[in-house]
Amino acid sequence: MVNECLEWVNFAENDILTAETMSKLSKPPMEIVCYHCQQAAEKLLKAYLVLKNEPVLKTHDTVFLNSK
Repeated sequence: MVNECLEWVNFAENDILTAETMSKLSKPPMEIVCYHCQQAAEKLLKAYLVLKNEPVLKTHDTVFLNSK
């Protein structure tokens, strides 16, 4: 359980790093920056579900994931 949670957190950290790096470009592609921010939020919510012993569903709906 802890390993799976850490894996989700590591994936989220990579998305955050990508968003931060891309946002520093002279003309940042904001739709891509926002995409990676959403992905990071989604993955952190999934990490939290793992800690709660809840099933991690295949969804990108952060509102739904946050309601669990």
